[in-house]
Amino acid sequence: MKVAQPPVVPIPERKPEPAPPPAGAGGAGFRAVMAEVASPAAGRPGAARPDTSRSIAGQRMPPLPGIKPEPPFQLANGQAMPPTPGVKPDPLMVLLPQTPATSRIVEASQRVAGLSGHSFTAILAQATQESGLDATAKNKSSSAAGPFQFLERTWLGLIGRHGSAYGLGDLARQVESRNGMPVVKDPAARKQILELRHDPDVAAGMAARYLAEGRERLERSLKRPVTETESRIAYVMGVGGAAKLIKAAEAQPGAVAAEILPNAAKANHNLFHDRASGRALTAQETVARLVRRMETEQRDMFAAIARAAEPPTPLDGGASPLASFRTAAAPAEEGDGTVS
Repeated sequence: MKVAQPPVVPIPERKPEPAPPPAGAGGAGFRAVMAEVASPAAGRPGAARPDTSRSIAGQRMPPLPGIKPEPPFQLANGQAMPPTPGVKPDPLMVLLPQTPATSRIVEASQRVAGLSGHSFTAILAQATQESGLDATAKNKSSSAAGPFQFLERTWLGLIGRHGSAYGLGDLARQVESRNGMPVVKDPAARKQILELRHDPDVAAGMAARYLAEGRERLERSLKRPVTETESRIAYVMGVGGAAKLIKAAEAQPGAVAAEILPNAAKANHNLFHDRASGRALTAQETVARLVRRMETEQRDMFAAIARAAEPPTPLDGGASPLASFRTAAAPAEEGDGTVS
């Protein structure tokens, strides 16, 4: 019995590929074009170069608009780095001058914010107002120095009270009180203590302690809670000077501020006088100017920093157990219009 075999389907004949066009023909092949581009003659003056100003369709490419690249921003270590497309830089990198010393002041202000009961932005704003975040700053008309512009007398007292908390116990024990004034007998030790005003970490820590002390003493003097801005006024004017000025603004708003604080007015003429007319400002006007300078003028600048530094909200909605603490009060001091 024969088995039927399926019919055999013939395989179609494969046509040979066409030969590449000879050199000099109308259309140059891929290899020929690449050889022309890679040829050393292409780099010589006068040599023919392929026209790259036209698209594949033969149309001439329109000129690109003159777009300037974004300037590179500077890292904390001073190294320039181009901005990453689509990524916004840190607000601190944009809003503040970028140097390694500035970064140290910013970081130190963040670390010590809880010591004073003040926000990080308030401490950083104080350093910005006092020195422009310059750790080497020195006041030509007083003994104030450092990023937070501490006077010598104020700084010696702070080191004597709080130096041990920063590992400066040996220097703190050198500070003695004589007629209510802090003094250091050893000239070398005194110079070493005063030089610490330029150390961002120590200066920021002492600024936080000083703000805390000023707030407590001002609250006792005014017999009411004080705002963060009022405690910053005490930082600048001294607790005694701030208390006099704020009390006068509340009880006698028309009183001349320069007559209430003559020394402070002499050291800060523009603060106590109208710049256009030279008229002496009242106590109410002077306080308003200080508040405006400390709040309004810096509100926009530090709003982004405050949002970036805001701690997470507790899930239960309760207060954080890591509440800020305050330090013991210091003896009362009279202010002279600078850090005292």
